[in-house]
Amino acid sequence: AVDAESRNILAGSCRFNSNIMTLDDARALKAKVTPNEGVQVYYWMFSKAGFTEELKQEAANEKVNLVDINNLFHIE
Repeated sequence: AVDAESRNILAGSCRFNSNIMTLDDARALKAKVTPNEGVQVYYWMFSKAGFTEELKQEAANEKVNLVDINNLFHIE
């Protein structure tokens, strides 16, 4: 998704099955987006089964937002 001024891009990936998302999945998502200079990209990954520890560590460094099923349906 791109905003009206084409300055922000939301790139996402969703997996609603029993396969855990990996660092390769994040790399594949990032490879699909080639932003122009001055464009901010926000990466979001959604997974029912969760994420590998390797991906969690890399996501923190690379500003990739990870949402698992517990975060998606968090009720207080």
